[in-house]
Amino acid sequence: MESSEFLKIERAEDGHIVIIGYSHHEGASRAKRMKGQDLGPDCLRRFWDRLGPIQNPEYDADLSHVHVSDFGNIAYENIPTTDVEKILEKLQQKVSLFRSKGSIPFVVGGTKELSFATIRGTQVTPGRKLGVINLSDTIDAQPCYDYNKIDQCSWLRVLLEKKTEMNGNIELVCLGSVGDRITKEGKEFIETNTDKHNIIFNKDLSKHTSEALSLGASLFKESLNFLSACDEVHLILSLEVINSSFCPGVSNPLTVGGFTVEDITDIFLEAGRSPKIVSVDISGFNPAVEDFRTGRLISALIYYFVLGYSSRVKQ
Repeated sequence: MESSEFLKIERAEDGHIVIIGYSHHEGASRAKRMKGQDLGPDCLRRFWDRLGPIQNPEYDADLSHVHVSDFGNIAYENIPTTDVEKILEKLQQKVSLFRSKGSIPFVVGGTKELSFATIRGTQVTPGRKLGVINLSDTIDAQPCYDYNKIDQCSWLRVLLEKKTEMNGNIELVCLGSVGDRITKEGKEFIETNTDKHNIIFNKDLSKHTSEALSLGASLFKESLNFLSACDEVHLILSLEVINSSFCPGVSNPLTVGGFTVEDITDIFLEAGRSPKIVSVDISGFNPAVEDFRTGRLISALIYYFVLGYSSRVKQ
């Protein structure tokens, strides 16, 4: 195939879908975890020249009418890399800007605290209720390690503690939580501080399949039904929820259970199709551990989201 026949991601600040890089790992440093996630966005971009065909015969989809752009990384000139709060504020402002333009912000990181800023930036329309689908091996509601400073293990707790600053509380679905990576206190915090929640543990994922749908599609549709009262939904993917045989380039690989590549690609395809999905973020890519297979996987997820989104543009 000629290069012109492949979907292109152009450096720009407008488009149906705008990718934003969060090239920071201070959230891992604060939480005393392995670093290296700051390399994620720039490493990922090298896979975008041949992302996937514009004319997809398998799904009979035409992607020529979908504009995907790359804003670049959140700049932090004159801001110390240790000042996570100010960097997150800049990310939140950019997400809000692109949301107000009608674009879908698609944030790639970077450590998991980026979800804090992406969710806050997504809530730009007063009176519209936000739901969150969180594909993650952990429930990041631990107390902050360093006083009240946000990190990758506490971002959800901080977000919910600051819910008075948002347009109402959120409804939350957690998919793939692993029992030895969460605490009872964290689970109880979620139960107390959300309007509505549903936690499906890693060991129970297979129970949610159906004859008509794949596991990924079934879980996604079930999650949307649970969040039916929400006007808009934000999708989070922490890569550590994927089994490490498919996704090795993370700091804390999941060796037992977890999502397969088929599960995750089906979820991203369905998310692209759903008009309720208004923003997305992917965190945890650590090229210092492994870069090629995981970088190709993330790029494929972007493509499948665009593939699903193409049906929205037609409508």
